[in-house]
This record gives sequence, C-alpha cells and structure tokens, in this order.
Amino acid sequence: MEHYVCNIHKFGEKGCLTKDLENYDYLMRIDDDSWFKEKIEEDLFDYVQTAPIATAFTWNHCHQGHLETRENLWKFYLSFINKKNIRANEIKDTRLRDAIISRDETKMHVLPWTCGNLNIYNMKMLIDAGIDEWIDEVNKFGGTYKHRWGDLEVLGLFGYTNFTNSVCDLNLRNQGLYEPKLPNTGYAPTMI
Repeated sequence: MEHYVCNIHKFGEKGCLTKDLENYDYLMRIDDDSWFKEKIEEDLFDYVQTAPIATAFTWNHCHQGHLETRENLWKFYLSFINKKNIRANEIKDTRLRDAIISRDETKMHVLPWTCGNLNIYNMKMLIDAGIDEWIDEVNKFGGTYKHRWGDLEVLGLFGYTNFTNSVCDLNLRNQGLYEPKLPNTGYAPTMI
C-alpha cells in the first residue's frame, strides 16, 4: 500500500493510479477508518494553494515502531542529496537543514509529520519540484517494500527538502473535527 500512496504522481498503465486522476490539480487521500466528527464547512483545498501538502494534523513524536519503519531512511536521504549535489544550505526547511548540518538523525525523526489518514496534495507543485526523480530513487532502493517507509516520511522529506512551507497543518484534530480512526470499533467501514 505504501508504494501506491508514495507514487501519487504516476498514472495509467505504468502508474499506481487510474489515468482519470491525471486531470486533477489536487488529490486527496482519506483512509477508510477516518472519523469526521462534524461537518467541515471550509474548503480544505484552499490550503494547498501555498503549500504542496495539507493534512488533518501533524505530529512529531517518535517511538520504536516509527524507527522500525524508517530503517535506513536517513542514510538513504543523505546519499540522495549527496548524489544530486544538494547542499545543506539548499534544503528549504530549516529544521531538516539543521539535522543535516549537525548529522543528527533524531532531528529528522521528530519533524512534524502529516497524519497520513487525510492528506491533500497540490500535484503541480509536487511535479514541478521534481517528485518524479525523488520517488524513482525511493522505488529503486525499495524503501517502501524492504524497509516499510511510509508516505508520511517519503513525501514529507521531499516536501521539507524543496519547500519552505511544505505542510499546512489543518489542525482538525485539535478543533474536535477529526480523528484518524473510528472509536471503539474493530472494523472501520468506508464512509461515503
């Protein structure tokens, strides 16, 4: 599944998504266990006018499970920026830049990551910034398969590298409008 949600820019026969989606400026990912607690009145797509990714909420805690699904991600990332001759001072996000300069992997792990269950993508911004090249390298390395890297980290690192304002936190959770899973259920039905 992570391969598909990381390859959001690939359409048609060789891609992960149906060719029909190629005609849209924005894509929204909603997990089927998302819980919209109240009606959201505002147009969430407005928020991806100035940032390539908008998300229901961000979080920055890191526990052993996160480390296990980020195996070799830091090493891969440093190798990628070295291969592409991207200097630390060219990294747009100051927190990621600081992690690179200080060679402190922990600083990468505690970046504000998207919730993942509800993300909106500005496809033009991502494509214009070169997501093809980044995802091709991730795919060649097998990060989503071999190491279980998630779209939060794969798309997040791309955003932090290329955009000063890479993620718009919609703060829906703190507003009491959204939770990433349904309460007290073992089954989360698809909501239409």
